[in-house]
Amino acid sequence: MNDMMVLKAVADAADGWKSAVTVSKEDGFDLDNAIMSFEDDPSDSDFQEGFLLSLLHMKEMERHERSVCEFMSGESDRTDTEEFNDDESTC
Repeated sequence: MNDMMVLKAVADAADGWKSAVTVSKEDGFDLDNAIMSFEDDPSDSDFQEGFLLSLLHMKEMERHERSVCEFMSGESDRTDTEEFNDDESTC
């Protein structure tokens, strides 16, 4: 792969990431359905790869926030001493 192809692939993936962020802010957006849509139609371009990576990142952040909220409220079964940054928490 030459440098121009790599740069285009990175730019296309970044565009996909940005597009996913924009779409996710629309009313009625369903993150789980958006991710599941890739099971039936796997990504076949750098843009789609970036889009999917962004969705998966959003899902992980959602899971992490839920975990933090549970930990902060005492509802968690966690016994470790991992500290959470609650400055940005929406609990």
